[in-house]
Amino acid sequence: MDALAQSGMRFTHAFAGSPTCSPSRAILFTGLYSTRNGTMGNHTDCRPETQSLPTYLQALGYRVVAANKTDVRPKSVFGWKCYPRPSPRIRTSTGATVPRDSTRRKSMRFSPRTPRNHADQPLCLLLGDSAPHVVWEPNHDFDPAVLPIREHGGHTEDPRGAREYYQDIKTCDRHLGEGDGITEAARL
Repeated sequence: MDALAQSGMRFTHAFAGSPTCSPSRAILFTGLYSTRNGTMGNHTDCRPETQSLPTYLQALGYRVVAANKTDVRPKSVFGWKCYPRPSPRIRTSTGATVPRDSTRRKSMRFSPRTPRNHADQPLCLLLGDSAPHVVWEPNHDFDPAVLPIREHGGHTEDPRGAREYYQDIKTCDRHLGEGDGITEAARL
């Protein structure tokens, strides 16, 4: 992620407008708080008259493609060509289900093929990995005994138990770093 950020645009003063997935994504793609766009809770719809990033870009002649995790609706508001790749889930030792890692990687591999069919059209490619996202994958790379706990962070019975989030971030970073076509697509 750091390497991609060095060569791309970084938003250093952007903040999540909601603590949940769908409303956060709707805010990002519409530029409107949930109270304005209508996506007040997970898996709820934006108001049908809402304008979104794809709407504005398509008016400028862009082909807008979203891949993997989008989790916003209705389709009429976003209007992108969507390549959802639902991941098969696996059950962990705690009984939780998480996306199967190899399937997540495969879901990102479509990207270089898509632009070739529309070489004369500018492309906005939105790639969304499903990591980090609950349910987090089991931690197998981080020793909870040595991970720092921020004093101003959330206080739970066992704050080190939530370190599976670190594992999910590492997985997302690895998917991006492995390329899986993302680097090539960014050059197109």
